[in-house]
Parts: sequence; C-alpha cells; structure tokens
Amino acid sequence: MTTLADRVKQRMVDLGLTEEQVVERAHRVFSQAAFHKIKSGKTKQTKYIIQISQALECNSIWLATGIGSPTTPGNVQIEQNPYKIGTQIVEGNIGESKLPYRSLPIRNVPVINKKNIIERIKPAELTPENHKFWCPTKSVSINSFAVSVEELPTPNDRFGFHTSAFIIIDPDCNLESGNMVLTLDNNKILSIKRYEIQANLPYLGSFNENYKPVLLDDSYQVIGKVSGSYQEF
Repeated sequence: MTTLADRVKQRMVDLGLTEEQVVERAHRVFSQAAFHKIKSGKTKQTKYIIQISQALECNSIWLATGIGSPTTPGNVQIEQNPYKIGTQIVEGNIGESKLPYRSLPIRNVPVINKKNIIERIKPAELTPENHKFWCPTKSVSINSFAVSVEELPTPNDRFGFHTSAFIIIDPDCNLESGNMVLTLDNNKILSIKRYEIQANLPYLGSFNENYKPVLLDDSYQVIGKVSGSYQEF
C-alpha cells in the first residue's frame, strides 16, 4: 500500500511541480518546510489534505488513503440553487488554473450532528422547511446526509480530512473491502474507518497505519459509507 508521501511525489511528477509551486498553488496555507516533511514521509498525517489535493489536482480521498483513483473528481466548487436536485455545471479552481467544466448529477443532503445520528434521525424525512443546514454533493441515496469533520474528536478519527470539511455518508451503499465508513463506537465516538474483509470476516482499519485492524463486532456500529466530501474556501 502506498503512503501519503508516495502519492504526493507521484502527483508532483505527473504535473511536473516543485515543492515551491505546490505551496504557491495552495495559497501558502502551509510552509515549504512543512510540505517537505510530508513529501519526505516524516509527516504522515496532515490537516491540509484538501488544500494539497487541490494543488496537486487529485481526489482528496485517494491522496489521504490511497483508495480509488487520483483523477476521480474530488473537491470542486459547486454552484447551485438551494435545495435543487438535478445536473449542475461545476468548475474547480486550482491556483490561477482551472479544471475543465464538467456536468455532474448534484443534490443537496442535510447536515446533521452526532446527536441526530445517535437519535437515528431519518434524513429522508428532512426538508428545507424543517431543517436549516444542507450540503451539495453528487447523486446519492435518499437517506444520505453530511456531517462536519469537527464532530470527529481526533486527527486519527478524521482519517486525514480537514476540520472545515463535511463528509457525505450514504447508509444504503453495499460495502466493499477498502471502502471508508463512518462508525459509532460504544463510547458514542464518531470516527472514519477503513472497511476490510480478512478471511471472510469484516475488520475496521485505522488512519494510523501503526494500528492493526480490529474485528467489526458489537463495539462498533457502521453508520454508512463515506461517499465524498465537500469544503468551501
């Protein structure tokens, strides 16, 4: 399995970028020295994964975890009317350059919190009239919702996502080995885990590669698959 440093270096080679150019593209929210530690592997986790993924023109989930493809559409700036469901034209800005226009199926999902999750609120029953906060995403199931990464207490629980981001959760997706999932443990702590099948048994892997995967038992409840993320700048 590749590391964060491997994936960063791969994208830098693909785009022909220097460390200084990456930092510049990320609007200098981190220093070149800090980025060098990420590239060299000395820093294995970073809160700037979204900014780095935009600078490297790649999918933030792939960059953080190695799951999926680097060229899968990731964090794009979405322009749409509130609560409208349909196909929208979106455009992503990366520094002074722009991603090509693309058409994507877009819908809004409610942003809920840990208390809502514990109370088993039904996202499909929420409407703009009875719920205030919504988040745009690609086409997902009617029971999908968004949750702020701030609801996840530690960097390891956040799986590399920045606290200003929202993760999109789809409870109706069939899980496959390698998927990221949102879990709730017996201590009522939310965390993102990597769903794995080993010897025909389900396990949950951690963002910290030093931790061994744990058997998925009654200690954890899988809330749903992480189907994407959204962040405004």
